[in-house]
This record gives sequence, structure tokens and C-alpha cells, in this order.
Amino acid sequence: MERTIEANPDGLVDLLGALRRLSPAQRASVYLHYQADLPVREVARLTGMSSAAVKVHLSRGRRRLAALLGEEEE
Repeated sequence: MERTIEANPDGLVDLLGALRRLSPAQRASVYLHYQADLPVREVARLTGMSSAAVKVHLSRGRRRLAALLGEEEE
């Protein structure tokens, strides 16, 4: 079952709480890539990380969010 904020107004609160529990690097990577819709290369440039590091933070951040929200990652 896919959770969307539109389908579940409480999902916003759940998502924001889960985002706060990510490491700063994971949170920045996830936010800039998914919310600001920036490519990995641009996220790397803005954060001073390598593209490989951003990809690692995105992967770990997605897994952590899925675990915190009680969902399995697709």
C-alpha cells in the first residue's frame, strides 16, 4: 500500500517526525533530491559530498524512513 500525504493527512506528521530522525547528511540528501527535485550531482555540489556519498545517504535514508514509517521499501 502506497502512503501519500493527500490520502493520509496524518502522514505529513509521520513523515516530518521520521525525517527528523535521519542523520543530517541523510536528511539533506533526501530533502534536496526528492523535495527540491535536484539531481544527485547537484545535491553533491551543494552539500560538498561526492555523488557516491549522496547516493549512499539516499539509500540509507530511504531504508530508515521505510523502517520508521513501518513500511517496506519497494
